[in-house]
Amino acid sequence: VFVGLNATVNVQRRWLDFTAANAIKYAQAGWGGYITPSTGMIFVNPLLDMSEAAAQMQELKTFSTKTLGATFSLSLQPDFLSFFNEFLLDTGVPVGRSFATTSRLIPADNFQTPEKQTELVDRLMPVLDNAPLPLIFAVAPFFFKDDGGTSINPAWRKSIWHVTASTFWNFNTTLQQKREIYANVSAHMELLREITPSSGAYFNEADVHEPNHERSFWGINYDRLLAIKQK
Repeated sequence: VFVGLNATVNVQRRWLDFTAANAIKYAQAGWGGYITPSTGMIFVNPLLDMSEAAAQMQELKTFSTKTLGATFSLSLQPDFLSFFNEFLLDTGVPVGRSFATTSRLIPADNFQTPEKQTELVDRLMPVLDNAPLPLIFAVAPFFFKDDGGTSINPAWRKSIWHVTASTFWNFNTTLQQKREIYANVSAHMELLREITPSSGAYFNEADVHEPNHERSFWGINYDRLLAIKQK
C-alpha cells in the first residue's frame, strides 16, 4: 500500500488521527511499514491475498483520497527486492549527513481508546513538527509473540509504533549550535516519554541524552544483562 500526501498542518493532524485510530487493527492483521506525517505511508502485509488486502485497506483508500486528496495504490509484489526497488530505493531520505535523533516506542495501550489516541496525537504534533525528518515506524513485533527469551526490551513486543525525530546540521554549524540541536530534540521527545512511562527507546536510533537509558533501552532485562557482563 502506498499513500502519497502533500500535507498542510490541518491535513497532517487528520492523517495522524486516522492512523492512530487504526494502528492496533492494522498491527493485529499483520500490516507494517512506514508513516511519514506530511507525505503519507508505505505498508506491506505478507499474510493476505489481494482481495483480502483490498478489503482491509478500503477505509484507508476512501479516507486518503476523498478526505485528504491523497494518492492511493495497492499492488502485489513477487518478492522483497521488487518491493524495495519500487518503493524504497529512491525515497529521498538523507544519507551520510550529520544529525541528532531521538525516539520512543509507543505501546498498544496508548491507542486503546479515542481519548488516548487524541492525547497521543496531541503530543506527537509538536514532536514531529520540530524535526526536519520525522518518521513513524510501524514495525514493532507486536504481531509476533515469543517467550521473552532474548535480551531485547520487552517494550518492543507491546508497542505498535517506533517514533523517531531527527534534526540535521551543516559542515559549518558551531559546537554550541550542535549542543542546542541535541538539547532541542531531546526536550521535545519528553512529550512522548511522559505518556509512555513504562515503555522505552531503540538504542540504535536513540537520544544520546536519553533519561534513565538503562531501563529505556533494556527494560527489565538490564539487571540480568549487567550481571552477565560483569562475570
